[in-house]
Amino acid sequence: MYRKRGFFFFLSSFKHEYNILEKAGSSIGRKHSDKTKQILSDAKKGEKNPNFGKTINHSDETKQILSEANKGKNHPNYGKTLSDETRTKISPEGCSYR
Repeated sequence: MYRKRGFFFFLSSFKHEYNILEKAGSSIGRKHSDKTKQILSDAKKGEKNPNFGKTINHSDETKQILSEANKGKNHPNYGKTLSDETRTKISPEGCSYR
């Protein structure tokens, strides 16, 4: 295993001429150009979007189940205390859009 890691470190020390990614099969560190970002954005707009026209209408029973599932210890902020600065930001006086 060590030999394999050492070999990859050895290879990564060279200037990359052909491969633009550090690790094969991974897109970590890849940056899309503005043109590519626009193409990807346009490809999923409107009716091409997989969620186009779908609405989420939960029944009252489902809403109750979801509500109970996120109460108490299951709530993401359970047991956490907010700083005074955060409380000010959350309060109506701290919000600029209210």
